[in-house]
Amino acid sequence: MTGYFLRRTLRAVITLWVAVTFFFFLLRVDVNIGLLALNMNASQEAIDSFNTRWGFDKSLLDQYWLWITGALQGDFGYSFRDARPAADWVAERLPKTLELSLAGFALMIVIGVPAGLAAAIRNGTATDRTIMSLAAAGYSLPSFVLGLALMYTFAVYLQLLPSTGSTSFAHLILPAATYGLTGSAGIARFTRAAMLEVLGKPYIAAARASGAPPAAVVLRHAVPNAAIPVVTMLGFSVGQLVGHAVIVETVFAWPGLGQALISAVANRDLAVVQVLVVVFATFMIGANLLVDILYGVLDPRIRTAGGANG
Repeated sequence: MTGYFLRRTLRAVITLWVAVTFFFFLLRVDVNIGLLALNMNASQEAIDSFNTRWGFDKSLLDQYWLWITGALQGDFGYSFRDARPAADWVAERLPKTLELSLAGFALMIVIGVPAGLAAAIRNGTATDRTIMSLAAAGYSLPSFVLGLALMYTFAVYLQLLPSTGSTSFAHLILPAATYGLTGSAGIARFTRAAMLEVLGKPYIAAARASGAPPAAVVLRHAVPNAAIPVVTMLGFSVGQLVGHAVIVETVFAWPGLGQALISAVANRDLAVVQVLVVVFATFMIGANLLVDILYGVLDPRIRTAGGANG
């Protein structure tokens, strides 16, 4: 069991290192950072001075070695714009993204999982068709369209909620709802499919034939066995929250990492972009690691197979 978790953790760390290294070179190869950070009218002397000051006159391998050794000690370089540590610049905005992501993820589970279970249990009925129609509409609707629709309805027309900002709980409702409603559609569809597959298994028929109450059949036999594929979907959804952050935070002017990424790219602030790449990659790979760990907890056979296959 311990070996299974250690192997998954080691793979996650290696994957993170490969991803961060790939983007490090991608952001720098065949690029004059000084020219990019300044402007087309800057003199060659100014460009050369900038590159020398920030270490971009060195070879890519030397730059990578300096960056990776510094990163391992918590030094991710400095912002070009205000010479502040890039990690501090990002850390100020990380709590806001976590707050929004956790609220949105909670809504995704609270809405999506029960809706999928209800649709599967009531398969073929009006309830099933209604839930799946709403889920199909939500799944195909871009998050920025849903966000603008919610903003117009509740902030502009009804004037019940603020449209932008992050200073109170009321400011969290609309962006979190955009996260939750968009993600819950896919979770509902996936939960329904997983439950229908389990409900068609022979042991479910045997449990029903034994006279077990319908609720007990669902809760004791169907839901636990449908949990693994649903956990997979939830893990992928956690990773996708990072991608949605750029869109949702821009729509609602939420001061998180999505806004930070847009600002850093617009300002050509390479050090900040690099830190954001590390944070986003860690978030997504960490979500997949969590799914692997939950696999092993939910189904001991997976740990055994993992141990046999390495």
